[in-house]
Amino acid sequence: MNIKIRGAELADILAVKEIESRSHLSGWPADQYLRAITEPSYLLLVAEEASIIRAFILARVVYETGFESIEIMNIAVTPEMRRKQLGTRMINELINLTGFQQGTVDLEVRSQNTIGVNFYRRIGFSEVGIRKNYYVDPIDDAIMMSRPINK
Repeated sequence: MNIKIRGAELADILAVKEIESRSHLSGWPADQYLRAITEPSYLLLVAEEASIIRAFILARVVYETGFESIEIMNIAVTPEMRRKQLGTRMINELINLTGFQQGTVDLEVRSQNTIGVNFYRRIGFSEVGIRKNYYVDPIDDAIMMSRPINK
């Protein structure tokens, strides 16, 4: 598996939207992904293998001394590439790119997404709260999860 993780480019947005759709994520408008490419407070990374985008991660980054944090907004891996550590690699590369030595990585996940919840727990995330009825279509609670950045 020769996968390169890199910053997303304009030409990647269509593939990101396709992975988002195949993964049944709450959709983000394409212009928000485009904004993530151009605004320094966001990082949009893609995993590419043989010119095919296999995964992406979108995060908002807070660069405040003493309160550095990364909020994962969306992450998805194509079905055929799941269970191959690609999601873990994407999160680790995201942390590495920020250069943070401390702080937290935070996210929300649907309460009924047991595969996602178990994945995050396995890589060091803990539940820190619940947002009732946060998701729509279908309505679901969000489990808020966090993990310290330890370097």
